[in-house]
Amino acid sequence: MKLISGITKEDCSDFIIYFIEDEEFSDELKQEIRNRLVNV
Repeated sequence: MKLISGITKEDCSDFIIYFIEDEEFSDELKQEIRNRLVNV
């Protein structure tokens, strides 16, 4: 899975943490959040 620019992923033994490093959400990240919320 390709991560969106400004997001890093840290794999732990029982969980995964995603860090959003940009001060502002990119348009790509905003659209991805919208798409995920629609699925919920």
